[in-house]
Amino acid sequence: MTGKLTNLNQQELTISSDNFSQSLPISQINDIAFNGEVWITNPNGGRIRKIRGPEQTSSGQQIWREVPLSAFNLQQPPEQAILSLGTVLSGEDWADILSVSRDSTYVVQEILFESPGMMTIKAVPVD
Repeated sequence: MTGKLTNLNQQELTISSDNFSQSLPISQINDIAFNGEVWITNPNGGRIRKIRGPEQTSSGQQIWREVPLSAFNLQQPPEQAILSLGTVLSGEDWADILSVSRDSTYVVQEILFESPGMMTIKAVPVD
C-alpha cells in the first residue's frame, strides 16, 4: 500500500491517498518505508530546501531499537513527528544524537514493527 501516513498510535496506523484512507492494526504491519522527496517549507507552504530525494544516501544512518510506540507522536497536519528517545536510549547514544541534531534534522527512512508495542526506527541526519 502506498500513501501518506496520517495516523499512528499503539493500536493502528492510517494511510491516506487522494480521497481514500485505510486503517490497519499494527499487528498486521511489518514495516513502513518512507520514500520520495521531503522538503523544508516556509509557513506559506513554499518549498525552501529538499532534505530527502532519490540522490540522498544512508550515510550516517541511525538505528534505534525497542522504541515504544508511545514515543512516536505524529503531528497534525501529518508533516512531521516528535520522537521521544530520551528515556529509551542510553546516555551515550542520547548525547550522540543531541550533538548531531544541533546542526541537522533526522529524516525517518523506515519503521519496523518487530514486537508488540515496540518499533525499530531507521533515520538519517540531514544537514
